[in-house]
Amino acid sequence: HSRKVSGSDPAPALSGQISRVSIADLLSTLEGRGRDAMVRFSTPAGPASVWFANGRLIDAEMGVLSGEPALYRILAEDGGEDER
Repeated sequence: HSRKVSGSDPAPALSGQISRVSIADLLSTLEGRGRDAMVRFSTPAGPASVWFANGRLIDAEMGVLSGEPALYRILAEDGGEDER
């Protein structure tokens, strides 16, 4: 399956600390917008990425994990930084 939502990875529109917002809340907000997006996280456990197409979460990746296992691991993280 393809994780690329668009032809290229554009520069992040937003970036910063998400310590005051849970990852679950951030992902829920992105789903509600109905748009394509890629979110990259820098966490204590390592980098992670989540892809959305038309507001639907279509894939996640963290280390050797992908799909649901990666998403569960990302949701277990406590903070970190994100780029959207």
